[in-house]
Amino acid sequence: MTKAIYSDLDPEFFKEIEHIKQPGQDSCITKKLLAGVIIVILLAITSTIEMQFANSMAAQNFTAFAFITWYGRNFSIALYPLYCLCGLIFGKSIKSMWSEDSLVLKHDGDYRKGFIKKVLPIAFVYSMSYYFYYYALKISPASDCAAVMSVNVALIYILSIYWLGEPLLVLRIIAVLMAIGGVLSVAFSYGLYGSSMLGIFFSFCVAILTAFYRVYIKVALPDATIGQASLLLSSTCAFIVVSTWPLFILANFTGFEIIEWDTIPWEFMNLSSIFSLL
Repeated sequence: MTKAIYSDLDPEFFKEIEHIKQPGQDSCITKKLLAGVIIVILLAITSTIEMQFANSMAAQNFTAFAFITWYGRNFSIALYPLYCLCGLIFGKSIKSMWSEDSLVLKHDGDYRKGFIKKVLPIAFVYSMSYYFYYYALKISPASDCAAVMSVNVALIYILSIYWLGEPLLVLRIIAVLMAIGGVLSVAFSYGLYGSSMLGIFFSFCVAILTAFYRVYIKVALPDATIGQASLLLSSTCAFIVVSTWPLFILANFTGFEIIEWDTIPWEFMNLSSIFSLL
């Protein structure tokens, strides 16, 4: 889900098509389109691998998902430091990168307003989506979860109409419904009826949360650079790590989610967390 920030096409791309063609413009558009297709394919591959490792982790006799959600966000903090490392390699300075990227943490020039408007809502949706995600995989087969979570495509389009002013196109609505119907048909052929209603409910919650997350990211970061997106995600995950650790300790203390250190699937947890960054 982290990768959602990088998967949106630049809105300026569509504006360029409307302009009078200049020399070399066709080549530029082709490169952007090709880059977008490659990114989408890579995101699909990494998302599938991440789900497979998360599914293997959920299949273990370990249900402390509040701890797993907290643990995975520690890895996501590394996004901006990794970006800065790449920037240093290509000759940028830490000061110049920070002066440009730190703007994303502000709202109307104020860090406090930026924290309330950007970091807080994203942190809540981001952490809750992963929490429900792990529970859904624990209760239901991964194929059924993926089928139900694919509903987020339609939800993203609905939210985009309201928040982003996307046009209401009949053909696009039909295409979205057909895509969802095809995935659900495959799931039913494998026996969606065998999944518990609770697992289906958690999967649908993930679809709602991820749809809200992706559209809200586009609202909060309409023209963000990779550095700004990385900084916002690193800051959001740092806030999650600092603020939510009492929750999994409380869950363990009350017996709601007992952490058995001998049964923690460290390998699957680490691999799933790493692929969530890609």
